[in-house]
Amino acid sequence: MAESQTTAAPKTSPPQNLNDSSLTASKIVEEASLASGRCVTIRTQGDKDHLEVIAPNGAVEVTIDLTQQGPMIRLSGAHLQLESLDQLTLKADDVNLLARKAIRMRSEVLDVETSQDLQLYSDNTAKLLSRETYLRAADEICMNAGMIVSQGP
Repeated sequence: MAESQTTAAPKTSPPQNLNDSSLTASKIVEEASLASGRCVTIRTQGDKDHLEVIAPNGAVEVTIDLTQQGPMIRLSGAHLQLESLDQLTLKADDVNLLARKAIRMRSEVLDVETSQDLQLYSDNTAKLLSRETYLRAADEICMNAGMIVSQGP
């Protein structure tokens, strides 16, 4: 394991992440330089602790905020990967996946289940491609379109 240089003298310092004005009057509690060229900084302000891993180019790669409400973790990088040998579970009141270009899901089986409405929206074409397609409803199946085209053998 690589050795790190540690500075334990508390001192006032401007935040590394200039977008986080809440850390302006923070105090550096611990600072360590890693063999990879990264720097780890731990700051404290009031009841909030803030840990940053800063890349050699100055970019903040990892941020962990420890607050009374619990931890918040932010990861930034060219490629992030979570891998589990068994199961990966995300639990929250709301889960948002936001992508600039595309979201792809690939699996042997994809089950989507909801106790409320299921809505799929597209500003363009929506396609369902399969060998066989089954639609089943307890009440009605409604199709609203300017034109409905049905083709078969």
